[in-house]
Amino acid sequence: EAAADDWVLLPILVGHLSEQACARFAGHLAPLFDDEATVFVVSSDFCHWGSKFRYQPRYQNALQPGPHLVPGMGVAGQANPINAEIEALDLRAIELIRKQDGRAFAAHLDAERNTICGRHP
Repeated sequence: EAAADDWVLLPILVGHLSEQACARFAGHLAPLFDDEATVFVVSSDFCHWGSKFRYQPRYQNALQPGPHLVPGMGVAGQANPINAEIEALDLRAIELIRKQDGRAFAAHLDAERNTICGRHP
């Protein structure tokens, strides 16, 4: 219980940043990633699909959901594939985030034009 008071919460809200600004943020945060006492909680609601967001790509059978299907989601190309397509897009991005491959993540977003909230940094 003594350790309960021995922590700091540092909220960081990031908007649209240039590549250079992202690199500066990463440089400041990098040492914290190596510190086992530091915990990062990152949040995003990922793809925003629909006319409101000007993002409505359709991929037919080109995308397949990953191995972790969400109950109720179908496979792209079936009766209601939009949710499966969104899931496949998001799972691609999640995999790149898990690999900590920032360049590949940025390239994926640029290629797909995915409207992931929290894209930056």
